[in-house]
Amino acid sequence: MGINILFIDGDTDDHKYFVHRLKRIFPDDQILEAYSGNIGCEILRRERIDCLVLELDLPDMSGFQILANAVSAASAPKLPVIVLTRVANRDIWELAKKNGAYACLWKPCTTGDVLVTTIERGLAKLAPQGKETDSIPSHVGQRHLTAAEIEAFQRDGFLSVSNLTTPGDIVHLQRIIDPLFKSLGHPFGVIDHVLRIAPAIRETTAFQSCHRIAQQLGGMTNYASFDQALYKRPHELHGTRWHQDQAFRNRFFPMNTLHFWIPLQPVTAYNGCLHFIPGSHQKGLFPHYQIDAHDRYAITTDKVDISQAVPCPLSVGSATIHTPLTLHAALPNNTEDIRRAWALVFRPFGRLGALNPFPAVRQLFMKAKPPVADSYPL
Repeated sequence: MGINILFIDGDTDDHKYFVHRLKRIFPDDQILEAYSGNIGCEILRRERIDCLVLELDLPDMSGFQILANAVSAASAPKLPVIVLTRVANRDIWELAKKNGAYACLWKPCTTGDVLVTTIERGLAKLAPQGKETDSIPSHVGQRHLTAAEIEAFQRDGFLSVSNLTTPGDIVHLQRIIDPLFKSLGHPFGVIDHVLRIAPAIRETTAFQSCHRIAQQLGGMTNYASFDQALYKRPHELHGTRWHQDQAFRNRFFPMNTLHFWIPLQPVTAYNGCLHFIPGSHQKGLFPHYQIDAHDRYAITTDKVDISQAVPCPLSVGSATIHTPLTLHAALPNNTEDIRRAWALVFRPFGRLGALNPFPAVRQLFMKAKPPVADSYPL
């Protein structure tokens, strides 16, 4: 039996965006929709609902009225209710949780992937109290890309992937990597080839999910050719400038690699999430320059249209994938905590693989402009 998710939101644009994302991720489940509180209440009375996504500001009533009716016992709710709001008021968020909401998400910082992850966590946590166990999505921690996601990756050159692994697996991963930094005498910085130092990471769901997706995109046997832990210090205001990973390797021959970036805590625009420019992978290799001591290979902002940049905030257990030619940057870490991330690169086995990039990447290079040697001062 599939799950029934009820989405109640009177804002047309927000409603269409989130419902479209939910239908892509839950193709075998039912996404019920309501643009008003009254219609939502009618669906709640008529249908079995496994998860409720609720905007507090509705055109005909307060979302708190629906929350009170949907959650019979606020101290022990059986229905996961995810509240959405554009109001930046912590008192309202806390009030929603006190009234039985499983989570409260602020819309300006909530992507479709964040909502999907929150829904699946809510189902996993609250299902044992009142739901059938087969209502929990089976793909949590067993991630494969959908046809629509593969198409988006080919089009944009990057992809935000929810539920790559579980939060518990990320905690385990951090427990392996943190001591490596402590052994070096500092809690932040960059460590290359973590897999060589701590091969146990290969047994994590995170690694295996990345390997599986790389196999899915590549269509051939592949291996992890490079990885690094990236621990950005608190209040690191420099960030990482716009660049293409291709510039760090061979500037005259295409890298045939797929690049994964896995945060070990939630990342937002405030603590250093990645930004990508959609379609930039189709424009070839840009000139890279040594701008300062921090950036050996970077692109000046006058060379790229950063107004098209897309931020990719991620929840714990999610990740991004990008190609070697995709323009991307990381924002500064404005928090008091270290921003932890692990980057992982896959490429095909053997000499044939070295001459023939992954099919998913090869098509991009066939369309891209060839790099010109004298265009690159580094």
